[in-house]
Amino acid sequence: MVVDFCSHAFVVLSPLPSNDPASTWWSQFMFVGATSLACASAGVMPAAQSLALSTLQGRKMAEKEEITRLQGGTERLPAEQEAAPEPGRLFGAISVLQAVGQSVVGVFIYHSLGGPGV
Repeated sequence: MVVDFCSHAFVVLSPLPSNDPASTWWSQFMFVGATSLACASAGVMPAAQSLALSTLQGRKMAEKEEITRLQGGTERLPAEQEAAPEPGRLFGAISVLQAVGQSVVGVFIYHSLGGPGV
């Protein structure tokens, strides 16, 4: 996530090209380097979703083991305890957080920092 943040910051902070050819080369180099760095961080969101899903499954397995231990080692669990974790709810919550972050918080920050109006 730090690489993703830095790549976006470098794109914003890269110098604008001027009439000087040396300056133009440097600004192009900075822009291409920063956007290439963004490619290295493209897997952040899929990795975070995979981590969240495996954490959800691990938590469900740990709860199942704890209930089995508390019941004295019986293998059969009640039907409500046999239910599988619900990844749809997890990914729904992640989608809501992404939408709010991109549509509301991002726009608010952009305009509060003096971005041009739409």
